Amino acid sequence: MPYRIRRRPEPSSAVRQQLTDEVSSLLARMAFHQAWLQIEAATVAGPYASLVSTARAEAGAQVSLAWQQPPITRA
Repeated sequence: MPYRIRRRPEPSSAVRQQLTDEVSSLLARMAFHQAWLQIEAATVAGPYASLVSTARAEAGAQVSLAWQQPPITRA
């Protein structure tokens, strides 16, 4: 997502909403799979929860940084 955010077209509320919806969708899918693993594969659920936590922490920082920077305008 940081890559997509940095390469966003000119700022607009529609673009911001679309990117925010994509982030929300990703978080929902991770939560779904985390819950599913807790039900179906308890031995895997703990390591997956750790992975999700680490990924969210790292990605969250990168996403915040990407929103603070101006969009990239050239390849």
